[in-house]
Amino acid sequence: FARKQFAPTSLEEVQKGRNVSERALAVLRPGASAVLRSALHSLRLRIDSAVAQDEPTAQKLRLTEGQPLLVWTPGESSVSFLPENLLSSSLESWVLARAVPLLAATRDFEEDEPYEELGLPVARLFMKNEQHDDLARDAVRDVARRFIGRVAFIERNASAKAHEWQQHGLPGDSFPAFAVGLSLAHNTSRYAFLGTPSNRSTGTDAFWRDAAREKLEVFLEDTLNGRLKPSVMSQAPPTPEENLAQAAVSDVRRLVGRTCHRIVEQSTSEVLIEAFDEWRRDHSKRTLQTDLLAPLLGRWNISVYRLDLGYNECPSGLLSQVSAGYSAYFFVPRDAKRRGLKVQRLKKLDPKFDKVLSFLRKHSEVRLDSAAILAELETKVRNRERQQWVSEFLQAWGLRESLAVGAIGVLGFFLARMRQTRTRCHPTDEDGHAGHREASSSDTATTSQ
Repeated sequence: FARKQFAPTSLEEVQKGRNVSERALAVLRPGASAVLRSALHSLRLRIDSAVAQDEPTAQKLRLTEGQPLLVWTPGESSVSFLPENLLSSSLESWVLARAVPLLAATRDFEEDEPYEELGLPVARLFMKNEQHDDLARDAVRDVARRFIGRVAFIERNASAKAHEWQQHGLPGDSFPAFAVGLSLAHNTSRYAFLGTPSNRSTGTDAFWRDAAREKLEVFLEDTLNGRLKPSVMSQAPPTPEENLAQAAVSDVRRLVGRTCHRIVEQSTSEVLIEAFDEWRRDHSKRTLQTDLLAPLLGRWNISVYRLDLGYNECPSGLLSQVSAGYSAYFFVPRDAKRRGLKVQRLKKLDPKFDKVLSFLRKHSEVRLDSAAILAELETKVRNRERQQWVSEFLQAWGLRESLAVGAIGVLGFFLARMRQTRTRCHPTDEDGHAGHREASSSDTATTSQ
């Protein structure tokens, strides 16, 4: 509030340090309307204001009756002139959009507030302080100049704000990463840009240096014009190599948010989905049971998928919500969308596997022998648990055995030391007996004499 408003200024004062200033500056033409002054006064917390000191200064600044106001955005060397046909009701919004940095690293709600006040879609650039960050900043800042007043741009630390890029549906292996939300509200629609090369590839540098600007512009236009579907929280879909590695360990496949549509609507086989929260109470036992059930159901051409709801979310309308800390089971008919069939859900949470098999028998087209499958499953679970117990016991026994051997060694050392000490302090039995015999002979000889 103590900052000066509408002070006369020269061209040199206006241009001094503009490209490094942290505050925006609005400059009026002498004799500007009261409407413009009132609007700038109401925004004095966000922007500084000044008036050209005379008409020659105004001419040098290219201020005319048709464009009586210019705004310097913080950190920018170029200016924005007020459009002639702009309605007075849009004046404050136009100024506010240019009163914030084009791309700012915000960390908390207080720093987000100026961008939230804009009421614009918010683009986020997620970075991890890596070698490509400067290239990504330059590219996004160039894009931001073309979308000023239409989209706000902020920079996020990908490590500190991991929950944000997960909610936008970005994979965790492609940084710097880019996404857009229609606002900063928690429940807003979000859109992930999935064209960023994986960090495992060598194309990240070339992408942000060359192709990024054009691709990001197309992505933003498609988002603003409603040509894209909102993205959901999702891990990266498993690669063929990851699928092969997983198949060697378990027949349970991994379902992620981005593949939900394809599996739920277009699967060529029947599917059992185990959806679980990362905090479920019986995670170890239930994971083992599902892993062993999958190959048994595979004989009947029923695929088993596991959906981790801590990192993935299916698009709205595909699978119903699952309470935190529980597991739920869904049955997906083959070619469900084409045949007009719906996904079925087992009502009970954390059900026993006899209930799961009864649920499958009810909805599957094949006639499952659920009793035989359950008996085989229970046998396999018991055998696997016995193997795990033996393995854990042997590991623990190996530790105890090492400790015991170490203790015996220490005890033997001390016993040897004690024996050595006693031997030094006392003569041997042979020497003692010999001295006693010599003393007895001497006494006998003296008595005889």
